[in-house]
Amino acid sequence: MEQNFQIYTSYFYQVRNFKPFVVPISTAKYDPKWFHKKEKGLSYIFQDKNGVLNGIRYNLFVPGPSCDSCCTGPENCDTKNPVQCEFLKRYTEQLEKIDINRVFKTLDFLKDYVKTTYKIEKDLIFCFMVYETPKNPCSERRVIQSYFTSRGILCAELNTAKL
Repeated sequence: MEQNFQIYTSYFYQVRNFKPFVVPISTAKYDPKWFHKKEKGLSYIFQDKNGVLNGIRYNLFVPGPSCDSCCTGPENCDTKNPVQCEFLKRYTEQLEKIDINRVFKTLDFLKDYVKTTYKIEKDLIFCFMVYETPKNPCSERRVIQSYFTSRGILCAELNTAKL
């Protein structure tokens, strides 16, 4: 399947620096409260004051039940060797089961929805969001980047200064 969009990773703090053509997609177990608006108990997608869409999640990329209770926190983490992290191992196993064609179909659908509904003319950038900064070696971002790059798809950290 042909890819007609760009894929990056970033962290929630950076959303304030995004442009409307950058679509943040949460991969977090629990999103920041500001990332969602609720009405009658239901979350919905909304544009923030900069025109950036908020509220989109991709549940296949959210750490699943096999990852629960695996992270022992930074005080017990071997940040010099995060490949030994049980959480990241299990998260990698989870992502390896995802069919890339399914991901492309989902992102193609999302691209069409965003361009049609929000009238965004520029090519879209999909940004898979995590909490940790790029300096933190123990982060889902490296697993997400590896998932895409191992399938021949460029996926790096988004440089918001170049938007």
